[in-house]
Amino acid sequence: MTQFFLQKSVQSKTAHSRAFTLVELMVSLSIFSIVMVISVGTLLTMIDINAKGQALSSAMTNLSFALDSMTREIRTGYHYQCYVTNDSNENQGLPAENEEGVDCEDGANSIVFVRERDGARLGYRLLETEDNSVIQQNLSDTNWQQITSEEVVIDGFEFKVTGSEPYYTGSVGSDKKQPAVDLFISGHIDNGLAEPTEFSMQTHIVGRRIDLF
Repeated sequence: MTQFFLQKSVQSKTAHSRAFTLVELMVSLSIFSIVMVISVGTLLTMIDINAKGQALSSAMTNLSFALDSMTREIRTGYHYQCYVTNDSNENQGLPAENEEGVDCEDGANSIVFVRERDGARLGYRLLETEDNSVIQQNLSDTNWQQITSEEVVIDGFEFKVTGSEPYYTGSVGSDKKQPAVDLFISGHIDNGLAEPTEFSMQTHIVGRRIDLF
């Protein structure tokens, strides 16, 4: 009988020694809490970075679309005129048409030309406001329309036109160059990151239409 109780006592102590103590439970819960806090913080950071990356991608897509549209319209247009707009007058319309074109090798922040497919006059300009700087377009001397998003801030926008005078205008044969437009654009994109994403682009556009008249 005595041996039986001794065996039970030993088994009870062995079972008791296998259980977790309160200190062990507290330490385990603390480690688990720390790991979970770090994991959740990392997950939230990744979600935030992903959202900002999508905003950057959307802004770059908008800028690319605007530049492609401008390049295509300029390439197929004619009678190029570049000029300087007055930022204090947002409603400033397009200048009078000059069928001989107007060169501006020193650069200007606006351009207007005749669109080939319908003969309408199309203009592009940079409008600088207190809040932002955006690119606008004007078709047939109507209201100016913004073509870049608010996230895209245009810091520099310049046109240079050469060879705009047609071959059979003025002194016949004096201008043997095909009309060409150099477009310079720079700026940055605000997408919530600590440092904005800067960009700088330059393109040389040669008129596709035969420059005779």
